Amino acid sequence: LDFDVRLRHDTSGRPARNGTGHIVVHKRKQADTKMRSCALFLAELWGYGDESLTWEQRQRIGNAACRQVAYDQGYPKSTGGSQLWKWRKRTKFLLESGSSDPMSRTVVPRISYTDKIEKDHPGYLHELYRYARRTKGVRASFSDIAECMNAKSGTLEEERPTLSLHKLQVFRWVKANGGSEALANSGGDDLVESGKGKKARDEAAEEDTGDGDADVEAFL
Repeated sequence: LDFDVRLRHDTSGRPARNGTGHIVVHKRKQADTKMRSCALFLAELWGYGDESLTWEQRQRIGNAACRQVAYDQGYPKSTGGSQLWKWRKRTKFLLESGSSDPMSRTVVPRISYTDKIEKDHPGYLHELYRYARRTKGVRASFSDIAECMNAKSGTLEEERPTLSLHKLQVFRWVKANGGSEALANSGGDDLVESGKGKKARDEAAEEDTGDGDADVEAFL
């Protein structure tokens, strides 16, 4: 067990424990059905379900099982140690409920902050965006635009929710709603501070082929 807990997860030249060659390391970070099933089975074999053990002892078993399975299945690092008890509880519940696939992972679709605002208050973001562009000017950074939109949403006369938009959320929302790529490229000087922002701006610069001001007017 101590060996398994300290097992190295080299991303290159990882030798297979059975001596048959080397393991190809993939880029997945989330445990899939196979990984969860193997980790649960191995942990149970090692006594994870023994209630006479302390929580620390059971957690050590769970971490070791997840680490060994992650190593054998080519994960770049150990995953699932802190989630094993949840997997076990959920699997037990689904088995007792008659589920035909108790190890499947339930994926809950996520809705972005801006999409939720648009859904609950159609046109709200467009209204705030138009105000911010008029107030800050067409060359304003997305940081300034987001700040202005948030401030406007928090005024006393505004009955709709006060927003907490980030500059990247505004940037992505503009792109998703047909905003000019030139607008995105020229309006986010301070996005260079962020790796994500720089990548998005580089993509915008490569894709932009139209007149920025004309596209801004079309968007507004």
